[in-house]
Amino acid sequence: MASQVDIQAKFFRGLGDQSRLTILETVLDRPKTVSEIVKLTKLSQPNTSLHLSCLLECGLVTKIKKGREVFYKASMKDISNLISIAKRVIKKHSKEMYKCTHYIILIAAITAFTAFCTVRAKAHCPICVVYCFDCHCHSN
Repeated sequence: MASQVDIQAKFFRGLGDQSRLTILETVLDRPKTVSEIVKLTKLSQPNTSLHLSCLLECGLVTKIKKGREVFYKASMKDISNLISIAKRVIKKHSKEMYKCTHYIILIAAITAFTAFCTVRAKAHCPICVVYCFDCHCHSN
């Protein structure tokens, strides 16, 4: 079973994706349809749907069906609070974060690892697929 720190790390990796974070920020103020999210984020519809699926599966957004339309919104006020806190931390430490070289190395390592990944099933959450927590494809 995963430890609390493992789960927290997975949570922050999920928020570390620019597309997912952009979508989350877009649905903080009010529920929006996929079409609205696509228009506001300038992400493609398939990409938006993929990331919304992940955010939904992970419990960060909820969907509300009204007639034929489906609206997505942040699942709780705490998500908005978390993003506000992150913005304050970034504002205070932006110079250090800009100079930090560790994330560049991490991104290169993740890219190399995912290129080696042989199982890219759509049924997996994109976070799980990237880090192979559930599929264990790196052991094949």
